[in-house]
Amino acid sequence: MFDFQNLGPLPESMKGTYDMLKCAFPEGIPDEEYKAFIGLLQPYMSNRACAILLAHFFSQSYFKSLSEVEEVWADGLSTEDEKRKEGVRQKLLLCGYAKWLEEHDY
Repeated sequence: MFDFQNLGPLPESMKGTYDMLKCAFPEGIPDEEYKAFIGLLQPYMSNRACAILLAHFFSQSYFKSLSEVEEVWADGLSTEDEKRKEGVRQKLLLCGYAKWLEEHDY
Protein backbone atom coordinates (compact mmCIF):
# COMPACT_ATOMS: atom_id res chain seq x y z
CA MET A 1 0.00 0.00 0.00
CA PHE A 2 1.26 3.47 -0.89
CA ASP A 3 2.00 5.81 2.03
CA PHE A 4 0.78 9.24 0.92
CA GLN A 5 2.29 10.95 3.96
CA ASN A 6 5.79 9.70 3.16
CA LEU A 7 6.38 9.37 -0.57
CA GLY A 8 9.57 7.36 -0.28
CA PRO A 9 11.22 6.39 -3.56
CA LEU A 10 9.48 6.91 -6.86
CA PRO A 11 7.59 3.75 -7.87
CA GLU A 12 9.55 1.77 -10.46
CA SER A 13 6.58 1.92 -12.85
CA MET A 14 6.89 5.72 -12.99
CA LYS A 15 10.62 6.05 -13.60
CA GLY A 16 10.27 6.24 -17.38
CA THR A 17 7.66 8.96 -17.06
CA TYR A 18 9.85 10.85 -14.59
CA ASP A 19 12.84 10.57 -16.93
CA MET A 20 10.77 11.89 -19.83
CA LEU A 21 9.65 14.81 -17.69
CA LYS A 22 13.21 15.55 -16.56
CA CYS A 23 14.44 15.40 -20.16
CA ALA A 24 11.74 17.76 -21.45
CA PHE A 25 12.04 20.16 -18.51
CA PRO A 26 15.58 19.90 -17.09
CA GLU A 27 15.17 23.20 -15.24
CA GLY A 28 11.64 22.42 -14.09
CA ILE A 29 8.29 23.12 -15.71
CA PRO A 30 7.74 26.86 -16.19
CA ASP A 31 4.72 28.13 -14.29
CA GLU A 32 2.97 29.15 -17.48
CA GLU A 33 3.25 25.59 -18.88
CA TYR A 34 2.40 23.69 -15.70
CA LYS A 35 -1.34 23.31 -16.21
CA ALA A 36 -0.90 22.52 -19.91
CA PHE A 37 1.50 19.74 -18.90
CA ILE A 38 -1.03 18.30 -16.45
CA GLY A 39 -3.67 18.54 -19.17
CA LEU A 40 -1.51 16.41 -21.47
CA LEU A 41 -0.93 13.68 -18.89
CA GLN A 42 -4.41 13.46 -17.40
CA PRO A 43 -6.01 11.42 -20.17
CA TYR A 44 -3.34 8.74 -19.67
CA MET A 45 -2.69 8.79 -15.92
CA SER A 46 -4.91 8.70 -12.90
CA ASN A 47 -5.01 11.85 -10.79
CA ARG A 48 -3.16 9.97 -8.05
CA ALA A 49 -0.39 8.78 -10.36
CA CYS A 50 0.01 12.25 -11.83
CA ALA A 51 0.16 13.74 -8.31
CA ILE A 52 2.79 11.21 -7.20
CA LEU A 53 4.91 12.04 -10.25
CA LEU A 54 4.64 15.79 -9.67
CA ALA A 55 5.30 15.48 -5.94
CA HIS A 56 8.56 13.68 -6.71
CA PHE A 57 9.54 16.01 -9.55
CA PHE A 58 8.99 19.16 -7.50
CA SER A 59 9.85 17.65 -4.10
CA GLN A 60 6.53 18.86 -2.79
CA SER A 61 3.66 17.38 -0.86
CA TYR A 62 1.58 14.72 -2.57
CA PHE A 63 -1.53 16.54 -1.36
CA LYS A 64 -0.42 19.84 -2.91
CA SER A 65 0.21 18.05 -6.20
CA LEU A 66 -3.11 16.22 -6.02
CA SER A 67 -4.92 19.49 -5.39
CA GLU A 68 -3.31 21.04 -8.48
CA VAL A 69 -4.09 18.00 -10.63
CA GLU A 70 -7.70 17.90 -9.47
CA GLU A 71 -8.07 21.63 -10.14
CA VAL A 72 -7.16 21.05 -13.78
CA TRP A 73 -9.47 18.03 -13.91
CA ALA A 74 -12.39 19.94 -12.39
CA ASP A 75 -11.93 23.31 -14.09
CA GLY A 76 -10.36 22.26 -17.37
CA LEU A 77 -7.75 24.37 -19.07
CA SER A 78 -8.05 28.04 -19.88
CA THR A 79 -7.85 29.09 -23.52
CA GLU A 80 -4.25 30.17 -22.93
CA ASP A 81 -3.33 26.83 -21.37
CA GLU A 82 -4.96 24.94 -24.25
CA LYS A 83 -2.76 26.94 -26.65
CA ARG A 84 0.34 26.11 -24.58
CA LYS A 85 -0.32 22.36 -24.77
CA GLU A 86 1.19 22.07 -28.25
CA GLY A 87 4.48 23.66 -27.16
CA VAL A 88 4.62 21.37 -24.13
CA ARG A 89 3.77 18.38 -26.32
CA GLN A 90 6.63 19.24 -28.68
CA LYS A 91 9.10 19.30 -25.77
CA LEU A 92 7.81 15.94 -24.57
CA LEU A 93 7.98 14.44 -28.08
CA LEU A 94 11.72 15.15 -28.14
CA CYS A 95 12.00 13.04 -24.99
CA GLY A 96 9.98 9.96 -25.89
CA TYR A 97 6.37 11.07 -25.47
CA ALA A 98 5.16 9.15 -28.54
CA LYS A 99 6.65 5.91 -27.22
CA TRP A 100 5.32 6.70 -23.74
CA LEU A 101 1.81 7.02 -25.18
CA GLU A 102 2.14 3.63 -26.88
CA GLU A 103 3.46 1.88 -23.77
CA HIS A 104 1.53 3.77 -21.15
CA ASP A 105 -0.28 1.61 -18.63
CA TYR A 106 -1.18 3.33 -15.34
